[in-house]
Amino acid sequence: MKIDYHEYKPSPDLKAYVECYWMHSFEGGSNEESPVQKCLPIGMYEMLFFIDENIGLIYNNGIWEPLPRNFFTGIYDKSVEWKMPGCGRLFGIRLKPETFSQLFDAPAASLYCSYVQLENFLGKEADELIHALFDKENITAIIAQTEVFLSKRLTLMEKRNNYIVAAANLIRNAKGNITIEEVSNTVAVGMRQLQRSFKENMGTSPKSYVRIIRFRNALTCLKEVPEWADITYDLGYADQAHFIREFRQFAGEAPRRVANNTYQYYKKPFEFTGA
Repeated sequence: MKIDYHEYKPSPDLKAYVECYWMHSFEGGSNEESPVQKCLPIGMYEMLFFIDENIGLIYNNGIWEPLPRNFFTGIYDKSVEWKMPGCGRLFGIRLKPETFSQLFDAPAASLYCSYVQLENFLGKEADELIHALFDKENITAIIAQTEVFLSKRLTLMEKRNNYIVAAANLIRNAKGNITIEEVSNTVAVGMRQLQRSFKENMGTSPKSYVRIIRFRNALTCLKEVPEWADITYDLGYADQAHFIREFRQFAGEAPRRVANNTYQYYKKPFEFTGA
């Protein structure tokens, strides 16, 4: 089976809200299945669309079951396994989590380590985008339709909790190598308020988000810095054992296995787009 994965940058007007768009394509026979694909925690929300007839299968509670055709996913703290039967394409919109609840006026906390159909959040409004994307061949046209939809959402968005945006950007720019006290002091918000607002707006605590972002940058370093000791030092892990233990907690596997099994880990953030 032929498998391709590509990322695309958003327009400047949407850069504060969208990290990237991506397309994961599978070309195989009708009786063929892709290798199991493993999505690792990268600290972002996503809108996902199967834009052809086939839909993927997710491994859930010991069984393989169909995914929704269109759905939101929240921040995850563990690996998610899925596969594609035959031919198909999965289009993704990777959203910065601190702006999700404003952009969609939806409770972000309910999406933590979970996914839900778009219609459950957006109702009939989702239909316009779904119909515009389905069966489209040209990625440029797909992204253009997506940006029309998101730009309309921006006109309805009420900007609030700007310190959450600042805090999330601070954590990502520091590559997760920062304490919560430093975040709290920099954005001039008390620790309790920061904890509460993160839970409400992002579905997770600032401490958990720091760990996920540090793990994400460790993924990037697997390609660029092959020595575990260097990654440990650069990202502020206490020691090499701490790095490997944290990595296994999020990935479910040791760093070397993830680095070597590229056929399972297409969706790796090697080109981290930062803030």
